[in-house]
Amino acid sequence: MMGLLLGALDTPLMQDEMTGRQQFIYQAKQMGRRSWSSARAFAVMGFVFSAAECVVEKARAKHDTTNTVVAGCVTGGALSAKGNLFPDLLTLCLR
Repeated sequence: MMGLLLGALDTPLMQDEMTGRQQFIYQAKQMGRRSWSSARAFAVMGFVFSAAECVVEKARAKHDTTNTVVAGCVTGGALSAKGNLFPDLLTLCLR
């Protein structure tokens, strides 16, 4: 859904030179690309979160909110590892 919204807001660089039909086709393609990109991102987040929560729950042998918090920290750390935000997130989660 977010891909559809963000893709629709994307404006082409050559917008002044494009006809209405060309702009419509461009925006439709962008919506499709962004939809798939958003779907993949949410799928990865869901997988990492579920896997982390399952591993923590098995290791602790308890079912409580601490598992969810730790899984959230692991997920955030895994996703931020690309952007060099991992040390900041690790510090925040360990406080």
